[in-house]
Amino acid sequence: MGVGFIKGRIGSDRSQALLDLCFKEARSGSRGPIFILVPEKYTFEMEKKLSIRLLKDRDPNLRIRVVSMSTLANMVFTKVGGLKEKKLTSSARGMMTYRAIEAVSKDLKTLRMPQDSTGLVDIVKDALIELKQNKIGLEDLEEMAKKISDDALKAKLEDIGLIYASYEKLIEEDYIDTEDWIKLFSRKLVSFEEIKEATIFIDEFTGFTPIQYDLIEGLIALSKKYLYIPAFGYEIEARAKDGFSKTHITYQRLYRYMQ
Repeated sequence: MGVGFIKGRIGSDRSQALLDLCFKEARSGSRGPIFILVPEKYTFEMEKKLSIRLLKDRDPNLRIRVVSMSTLANMVFTKVGGLKEKKLTSSARGMMTYRAIEAVSKDLKTLRMPQDSTGLVDIVKDALIELKQNKIGLEDLEEMAKKISDDALKAKLEDIGLIYASYEKLIEEDYIDTEDWIKLFSRKLVSFEEIKEATIFIDEFTGFTPIQYDLIEGLIALSKKYLYIPAFGYEIEARAKDGFSKTHITYQRLYRYMQ
């Protein structure tokens, strides 16, 4: 597919430029859906901008739709399967983490369950999320532990590995967490025919986790039309002290993916 990047200085209204392109595509005579993909917390704001724009501009076949990753995923799962998976809520994930720690507590060396276990559960839950977001599996964790000479750190990694394995065993049959849900979404995209004719605009994201990059790269590979990703500034090279360096890094990674 063709890929474009909308760039502008601070204060420039890239979202309006994106809407200009959306409505231009809507009037072009093509038939595929037009998705504006934004983070969950920005869906209401973008829908408001779209509603105001619709008062003075035309979307002849009502093809423009604001979606978050979860909305788009539900559309995919409804068409090609996947809705039967029970996605864990944040509180349910905390409970599963507690059960995972409790199940291997006798084998843990450093991460012992204190009387007030809330703090430990939150720390371990966040650690598991970070590992899964960065596509670090159990085997990767074991390899890391083997290479570390610091005994205390080695013991902590081994404990995290035990809890990780226990957690995966608890959820494997009946539940799916956010990171595995994104992986499932990425796999199901291939069978979602509508995406192959879609025009996708991405806005308000400053960056993506490694598993989200897999999803975005899947959208790029499968979609027929254009993908526009707003990025801050005109500079291509990211600067370590630049407030928008994360956005530049995202730009660079996706630009390299296109080459």
